[in-house]
Amino acid sequence: MRTLSCDQSVTEATYEVIWASIVEKLQRSTLFITLLSLAILLVGCGIPGVGAGGNETTNGDLNGHIRIVGSTALLPLATKAADLFRQHHPGVQMDVQGGGSVTGLKAVTNHQADIGDSDIYADPALYPDPNLTDHIVCVTMFAVIVNPHITLSSLTSQQIIAIFTGKDKNWQAFGGPDLPIVPMIRPATSGTRALFRKYVLGGAEESGHPLTTDSSTSVLHTVAHTPGAIGPCRPHCTYDRD
Repeated sequence: MRTLSCDQSVTEATYEVIWASIVEKLQRSTLFITLLSLAILLVGCGIPGVGAGGNETTNGDLNGHIRIVGSTALLPLATKAADLFRQHHPGVQMDVQGGGSVTGLKAVTNHQADIGDSDIYADPALYPDPNLTDHIVCVTMFAVIVNPHITLSSLTSQQIIAIFTGKDKNWQAFGGPDLPIVPMIRPATSGTRALFRKYVLGGAEESGHPLTTDSSTSVLHTVAHTPGAIGPCRPHCTYDRD
């Protein structure tokens, strides 16, 4: 069991109820290529008493070092929060890194980081530290994007499953151009990949082009420059592109 910042308790069952409600709403309509919204409950996990050394200067201000590692989806928020914290406590060195949700959970469990950012539930069976505490901090959205030369306006959830499991391998199957489909598969450390596989693909294993870097920016760049490509991405990355 983990503790939320609002002094409630969250178990995996609670987590599943939240997700079931989100997924049910998503499944009621066609999933548009550029608007397929997978709401990710982003979690920041930390171990009480770890980080900044618990030190104060003679004038009462904090000093020390805090390391934050994990979800690339949460990286912009974590970076901004670290900057704001540093403004109020200039004696604290803030180190914020991505690497993926699994990387973040492993780092905080192994005491290699003070805070682990994650899109996925910190299962006590996998991350057994009794001092690990979950804080649900936000909800963000994900989209499935395609290469600009794929002119389809929408895909159904079943078509997306067929694409990412390798059942359909050419865009002609959906009324598109005669071009091989190239699904972009995020690394195993990616929380986005785990959630996409569980809630969109129904637990089916993906088949496609493996990416070595877990970031929506990498997905956006690779999909944009790879004919026939498709992959999950954070929408704000598409808005910020040149």
